Amino acid sequence: MKSTNAPVARTVIVNEAFVRGLIHCGIASPLGARLRYSSQSGVSAAEPPFEIVGVVKDLGLDPGEQGDEAAYVFHAASAATVSPLVMSVRVRGNPSTSTLAARLPGIAADVDTGLSLREARSLDESIWERDHWMVAPVVAVGGVSALGLFLSAMGLFALMPGSA
Repeated sequence: MKSTNAPVARTVIVNEAFVRGLIHCGIASPLGARLRYSSQSGVSAAEPPFEIVGVVKDLGLDPGEQGDEAAYVFHAASAATVSPLVMSVRVRGNPSTSTLAARLPGIAADVDTGLSLREARSLDESIWERDHWMVAPVVAVGGVSALGLFLSAMGLFALMPGSA
């Protein structure tokens, strides 16, 4: 039987964008730095701080207007608390022909027999699947804007005196 009083992990991993923010605050190395979340009433001293134990590269999943990545803090979570559990593995070249991608189902089964690999695909394909629904509204707004511009131009042309 599992104990419900198990200690909660107080370690986090941050991305490079988060580290750039720390450097602007005068913190030279993020490793070992401690952070707390603040609420509307201020920083909660009741909760112990999180310790930064690692840094990951910016993935480029959510760039801002300038193309810069947002700062992220990654917390450990058990598979039972995250549904669906999605893991990204960086491989060189095409993921469908990668030797690591071919070994991933076996690695996942060694970690937990309940884990399964659905598919290996590129980050571009994954982002397209996530964002493809936005294409139709953008095309519709562009079409309506183009139609409005065309009708405005036709109205101005009709008002201009013709040359005879």
